[in-house]
Amino acid sequence: MKTKDLIFILIISLFWGASFLFMRVSAPVFGPVALVMIRMVAAAFILSFIFLSAANRTSLKQNWKAIAIVGLFNNVLPFVLLSFASTRLEAGFTSLINASTPVFAALIGLLWLKNRITRQQLAGLIIGVSGIYVLSIGHLSFKAGGSGWAIMAGLMATLCYGFAINLVKSRLQHVNSQVIAAGSVSFAALMLLGPGLWLWPSEPIGLIHWSNALLLGFLCTGVALLMFYHLVASAGVMASASITFLIPVSAILWGYVVLQEVITFKMIIAMAITFFGTALCNRLIKWPLFKKSAAVP
Repeated sequence: MKTKDLIFILIISLFWGASFLFMRVSAPVFGPVALVMIRMVAAAFILSFIFLSAANRTSLKQNWKAIAIVGLFNNVLPFVLLSFASTRLEAGFTSLINASTPVFAALIGLLWLKNRITRQQLAGLIIGVSGIYVLSIGHLSFKAGGSGWAIMAGLMATLCYGFAINLVKSRLQHVNSQVIAAGSVSFAALMLLGPGLWLWPSEPIGLIHWSNALLLGFLCTGVALLMFYHLVASAGVMASASITFLIPVSAILWGYVVLQEVITFKMIIAMAITFFGTALCNRLIKWPLFKKSAAVP
């Protein structure tokens, strides 16, 4: 791997890990919907140059319906759900739930698109989900003051991501990835303008929260997406998949350093289990028990 690609991986993981920190700080002030509206508008502004190309504009026009749906399920719904989760959960906790996205993407691909999976991938699905269960033990209370609804919101966000990933694979593989990124973010910004302004907080918002919201949009979404798609083109999908493992580590460290969040032993165990399941599911490692890797019918 090139040194530049490695640097990109580290920077992207820092940006995406910091997004959970920014949501944790600013979501209680802006509210989930208004915060995500700012995030999407800022990201759309950064990515707007992509549509200076006539070919990209034509591609967007031809595929706008599917790209708009991707915007709904890859940006609007999961970002709002994660922002809500961040009002109740620590940044590191939320990021660990989010790390199960590849597991749920594989599960939705199996159920929706009837993708055949190997026994190793099936084992990875089960192990990955069990990691989230371990993380949720003692927190899954739906009573007043409990974290149950926040955890469910985080899991629903990963399901939305999983659906969006499979939609792109099934309907948009022929479309330039930058067009999908810029188009989906732009549609998401349009979808959120009305609800975001309607739910705008009545109290004045301080500079620190505005800074967090804008950094969330410009750096953690717009710039990070540009870097990510450059990385995919330069180093391939396998290298970019490694970011999945670094984001929770980054988020936990950000939370520990900036917000003095506690790193518990249970979080470390849950992270290890989820990472192992994700690595099996994405065939980043091979388990000798499933050496033949037979497909599950």
